Amino acid sequence: MSRSARPLGALTLLGILGSQAAVWPQDNTPASRKALPDGVYAVRRDSPKEKEVLPLKDREALAVHNHRYLNKGENEPPRFLVVRPVPEVTLDLAGAPKAQKEGEEVVCILLKLRPQAAAPASR
Repeated sequence: MSRSARPLGALTLLGILGSQAAVWPQDNTPASRKALPDGVYAVRRDSPKEKEVLPLKDREALAVHNHRYLNKGENEPPRFLVVRPVPEVTLDLAGAPKAQKEGEEVVCILLKLRPQAAAPASR
């Protein structure tokens, strides 16, 4: 994913595409590391350097985006993302994601949420 196409600073999708993002609260001992639930998260802070987003505040988690789906030959360093530990939108899909291609390149992935997951959350 090119730098201009990054959705950082707004929303990011973790989990649904198997990104295997590493996530942990401020105490980053191996026992405290756990996966975030699949969902769409608002990115509070991001940086290519972990120390630039630390320390974490209350109710924040650190996710590491490793750009798993870059095109062959492209290389991006990991990005460190600070998000809430609960997604803004939980991904409860009504069916399998569908990739739309232009030639051999995937340009879009269509997702369909179950009605309850698509309803506005009460906060």
